[in-house]
Amino acid sequence: MAKDSGIENYFADNYLAARRKFLDACAIQNLEVKHYVNNCLDNQDVELTCDVTLIGDAAARKLLVLTSGVHGAELMCGSGCQTGLLIEDYFSDLPADNAVLIVHALNPWGALNLRRNNENNVDLCRNFVDFENELPINEGYESIHDALGCAELSGSNREQANKILDAFKAEKGETTFVSAVMSGQYSHPQGMAYGGNEAVWSQHTIKNILQRHAGAAERVCLLDYHSGLGPYAVGTVVCLHKGEALQRAQSWFGDELMAPMQADKTSDKFHPALGHTTEGYIDALPGKEVTSIVIEYGTYDMQSNLQALLDEHSLYMNGDYDSVQAREIKDAVLKTHYPDDPQWRYAVWSRSKEVIEQAMRGLNDD
Repeated sequence: MAKDSGIENYFADNYLAARRKFLDACAIQNLEVKHYVNNCLDNQDVELTCDVTLIGDAAARKLLVLTSGVHGAELMCGSGCQTGLLIEDYFSDLPADNAVLIVHALNPWGALNLRRNNENNVDLCRNFVDFENELPINEGYESIHDALGCAELSGSNREQANKILDAFKAEKGETTFVSAVMSGQYSHPQGMAYGGNEAVWSQHTIKNILQRHAGAAERVCLLDYHSGLGPYAVGTVVCLHKGEALQRAQSWFGDELMAPMQADKTSDKFHPALGHTTEGYIDALPGKEVTSIVIEYGTYDMQSNLQALLDEHSLYMNGDYDSVQAREIKDAVLKTHYPDDPQWRYAVWSRSKEVIEQAMRGLNDD
């Protein structure tokens, strides 16, 4: 139990504490940290920073990248894993020609404010599209946008909005509803899963980070930490590649790997996504072998988790963050992405190391 209680010290339940622990862990290992500051206007009293450190040889041909906080409210589980790996000096004996790049809190505004999206209401995992061309249209979302955007948390308008959403689910099914809400849309800047109309700060930042630190690499494996989907306390490896890259990921991570972009490999738990970070990573690393995966840690049932996001979106539209109900909604967002459960955190930590071992074996399987 002593070791388990030590694991608890790796994790934090808010952005500021998570960042302190991460930076302290970097200091313990005498690692240089590069700070990328987001100067968005509404948080001038708090330094919002994506912090990056490199372990190993900057000229290594094989690079593992560990990224947390792509979805702001999901930072806490990934940050705990990153911090623990540093504290335990997990990468002290890297194979020759290997390096590890750790990217902490890519969406710091969302992490601070317990929002999935960024300071512009953009879902970073929907932002990596070609904005020079015609943007995709999510027809399912279009039909329920007004109901999803209801700013009232209770009352007659809320009841009517819920009826519209319930009718859509009854006609199309729960899986189609989730896909319509979460797959991404580019028509409504204040809507759910908005992909933006241009590349946002976090997209520019991660591309700059990769181009700065992965220039010498020939093989790159990128692991994004996420939470809120899948069975409780299970870390499911999800891959949005197709073709040869998907086959490579399947050979590295096994048959349990989920592939939402491949119809016969998907499930009702994981849906295709427009403008995913996977596409951005490939674009940022031309000429390199890129294997991009997500480790998605399950918390509670999908309906409860989605409802927490829907309630938080209504709160965002409403703008009244000082009420008791607002605090309850934010608490629900945290809980559905970071349960207050030591056993859940232990499972997160253990699974993280398993997946990293698989990734390292894959990178070094010549």
